[in-house]
Amino acid sequence: MTVLQVPALNLDYPTLGPAVADFIESVCVFGPGSRQDEPAELDDEKRALLYRFYEVMPRDHKFAGQRRFHRCAIEVRKGLAKTEFAGWVAFAELHPDGPVRCDGWDANGNPVGRPVNSPYIPMMARTEEQVEELAFGVLKYVAEHSPDADLFDIGKERIIRLDPRGRADGFATPVSNAPGARDGARTTFQHFDEPHRLILPRDLHTHETMIQNLGKRHIED
Repeated sequence: MTVLQVPALNLDYPTLGPAVADFIESVCVFGPGSRQDEPAELDDEKRALLYRFYEVMPRDHKFAGQRRFHRCAIEVRKGLAKTEFAGWVAFAELHPDGPVRCDGWDANGNPVGRPVNSPYIPMMARTEEQVEELAFGVLKYVAEHSPDADLFDIGKERIIRLDPRGRADGFATPVSNAPGARDGARTTFQHFDEPHRLILPRDLHTHETMIQNLGKRHIED
């Protein structure tokens, strides 16, 4: 049986959250809807979630700079743009300038962010149609309408990050319940949309396979 245990709030941990939040607001836009194409805006709750998600181990810890949490889950009522939020986070993880991994410390002892090297980002939902309409669909729209759209090769099946010479340098892709295709993947970040709908054996197998892949890129935490 899986038990969800929320750690007690401890504000002493350093975090990349402020840099990630500011980055999202500088390069992301709202997807289709009432605020379509407006610059991304994080409310206090979403900003606080980013601060928590991106906590790292303190400078004097033996695992200094590594992520405190390797899996995070949020549950909110409909209408609070959680899928859009997921698309924004995924865009920061994919972006060649996203400050999402610790790369040392500044003069004040705060963590300094860096982008992920060669990111691989699967985004899963119950069916392929759902994942294309949900978080991956938001990510695709954000990438297309971001001021940095030229840094990506954007398609329906994957969004490829390009290096300065125009070569593939990582990508994000939609995933449905096909665990065989995920075997061996070297994942750096992944997202599960509406996981309460993943109830069939094939869904659970896919989820388990994807979780096991997370440890293969230790340098990318």
